[in-house]
Amino acid sequence: MAPKHQATGCSFWRTLLVLALVASVAAEPASIPFVDCTSSSADQTHRINISTVYAQIADYGDNPVIKYVAIGQTNQPITGATSSLLATLFKTTTVLNFDVDETASAFCGSIRSPTSLVPVPDDTNCTIPAGPVAFTAWTPYRHDFSLTTVSTRLRAVDASSPPFELACLDIQATPVHAYGKGGYYGRAQILFWASVGLAIAYWIVVGLGRIAAAWHRGGSGRIEGWIRIKWAGTVLSSAISGDRLSASPALLRFSTPSLRDIIFHTQWCAGLAMVAVQWPGFTYPILRNAAWATLIYNVTLIQGSDGSGDHWDATRVKDYSPSPDFADQISNTASPLFLDETLPNTLLLFPEGTKSGMSSFAYSVGIRPQDLFGTCLAIYLSIVAVTIIVSLVLWFVDWFMSSLVSGSSNTVRKQAARSPRYSAHSDGVLSKDLPPDSPRVEELALPQPPNPRFAVQSRKAWWNYRLGQNSFHREILYGNLVRILLLFHVPITLFSCYQFSLGRPDATIASLTLAGLAFAFFSLGLPALLLSRVALTPTTKLYEATRTLLSLGPLYYYYSPGQQHFAYVVFVHNLVYGVVVGAGQRSGTAQAIILLISEVLAALATSMWLPWGEGAHM
Repeated sequence: MAPKHQATGCSFWRTLLVLALVASVAAEPASIPFVDCTSSSADQTHRINISTVYAQIADYGDNPVIKYVAIGQTNQPITGATSSLLATLFKTTTVLNFDVDETASAFCGSIRSPTSLVPVPDDTNCTIPAGPVAFTAWTPYRHDFSLTTVSTRLRAVDASSPPFELACLDIQATPVHAYGKGGYYGRAQILFWASVGLAIAYWIVVGLGRIAAAWHRGGSGRIEGWIRIKWAGTVLSSAISGDRLSASPALLRFSTPSLRDIIFHTQWCAGLAMVAVQWPGFTYPILRNAAWATLIYNVTLIQGSDGSGDHWDATRVKDYSPSPDFADQISNTASPLFLDETLPNTLLLFPEGTKSGMSSFAYSVGIRPQDLFGTCLAIYLSIVAVTIIVSLVLWFVDWFMSSLVSGSSNTVRKQAARSPRYSAHSDGVLSKDLPPDSPRVEELALPQPPNPRFAVQSRKAWWNYRLGQNSFHREILYGNLVRILLLFHVPITLFSCYQFSLGRPDATIASLTLAGLAFAFFSLGLPALLLSRVALTPTTKLYEATRTLLSLGPLYYYYSPGQQHFAYVVFVHNLVYGVVVGAGQRSGTAQAIILLISEVLAALATSMWLPWGEGAHM
């Protein structure tokens, strides 16, 4: 049995942990943004100038409601009733274009002055003096509105004839169930797991198809020891190059939709939320689940020297301090203005002044807008670094072991670098006369088991063998780097352009300089270099030389011979998309128009060009 003081200590720390957890979920009424919809022709002398609107999901009897408390100032007394008219509060609630609730009630039942500490005896007749005022309204929460936005218009008129418009507010509330900084939003997390799972499933299934197609590549006869590992490397190299995809139309059709297409579509969905149009609030909790494809899912990697603790929790209420004039009534359960400070907040919140588009999307992920570029670039460079390190390690192991095996006894058969995928005598048509297990394996041929009668004995020490001899590690590394650039060209372009648009003082000089270098190198320079290599390389070499397929193939091996220039369309479309979304945050309308034109032109180019290989059925 543990000592008593030890048990007491454990209990003490558990108590602290529980209190910390309670404190982390305890919340206060949320101050939410609103839009003043008062008519420009309304008499401004009778207007209630609203400064703050608090909102909270609470129980009203047996049914949950969204309760609003608006606090403001009026310059004229408000009379609740005349001989034939009542001051009235009109409330209209909609979800999308569907009416949820529409009521009209006496304004006296919900409006209070600082001295009204108890309910007014007659809710239809009251006099509110000039000065601070507050009024309340609520909308029924009949259904679980999670992942949608409840829009409410509150319009108050006095008892005059004709009536004066006292106030008009448009309020949007988005109920969510979030879990801390960068957390999920309730059921929306299924979109994250679905997109990631679909990408992994496509990668595995298509990869297995490529490996199966390349299974007969690389030597014949009995294979043992290190040669067996070399054979596995040969099969993997052939699968990566994709040189066997054209062996049959069915195989090409099977492998054409791939991981790349899933990531591209996921990036496009995330980019939609970044367009600076007036999206409903629920758009951001939903589409932020696509942020992983844009390399900004991490909320702790980059935050700057002044960013410690600035990661945004979309349900955390900050600086709750109600007006002293109404603090007593808001905490008084008998007052219509009552708000329960012990209830956790379940409404989506962004910092004050957050604009639609990129800023709202960034805060829905949990990071500051100025950290988007740094996070994306840091993760991208980390992926590149890991790829290079793993490739170099495998390269060195292959070189070392091959040198040892070759140093004992080996004969290596070298052939010209040719792939059975494309024939120079087929006039640009995929070769169909080559069976899937064609023995023509170019440099992918394995060292064959030596014949004791004719084997040439070699006793070179392992350090005398040249690094990379008879291997494709360098080309595979180049191809993987090209593949990574192609996958994440859109987010790098998008966030580097957005960093430009922030300017000083929102972004540091170092981040602006880095954004310029990243845009020049990754968005323009490197793609231009790769595309120029594709343009200057003969089609025969592009589709027959395995080294070329491994290093440049990710740009074009889905396309039929002669159609490799369609890669230009992909990069240009990505560039336009990234620049428009990243740099055009000042005008969502202009963004929408340019993106629509771009998508239409890309669709026309694809449908007219039809670049895919015969049998792809794309």
